[in-house]
Amino acid sequence: MRLGNVRYLTDDVAAAHELFGEARAHAGGDDRPLVEAEQALAFTAMLGGNIPSALEHARSSLLVAQRLDDPRALALAECRVALNEFLSGQGVDRPRFERAIELEEPLDEMPLAQRAKLLSAWITSHPKTPASVRHFLYQNSWIVTGARFGWWHGAEALRELIAADRAAQQRWGIGRRSELVARTALAEVEARVK
Repeated sequence: MRLGNVRYLTDDVAAAHELFGEARAHAGGDDRPLVEAEQALAFTAMLGGNIPSALEHARSSLLVAQRLDDPRALALAECRVALNEFLSGQGVDRPRFERAIELEEPLDEMPLAQRAKLLSAWITSHPKTPASVRHFLYQNSWIVTGARFGWWHGAEALRELIAADRAAQQRWGIGRRSELVARTALAEVEARVK
């Protein structure tokens, strides 16, 4: 993949496409490098003007991305499919683009599961005040919303959040309603994965 990226950056799209093809062949049964290779092949085929091939690789990357627990890979695959369907004359698939946007996790934020773990620790070290309750509710909302969007390890984050909600119930006497919201979101996320 790295050599293909170097070739792409030096304006040799055909050589990059060939190297991405080699990367796909070497991926074996490992979905992570396979999805990256298929997405790169979709991009370089598109740049080379071979839209049918680009669409084929984009669709393949989407199938592989759906097997991974990585919303970023899925978001990119959704975009690649939508773009190449548009370029092949099939129109704009707005719902596909909207799904991709929902899946794209903010890059400057910590992962949801880590945020939920920190919330548990934060609850044990802070007294119940109006400010701490606002912080608790904000973090709950952020984690539930991100998990519903399909952000990375959303189910794990919700399980951690449920534990944080229980800690808040024991320490502060609040959090029962937040726990119910988190449990509902966890059921939704788990149903989507199955």
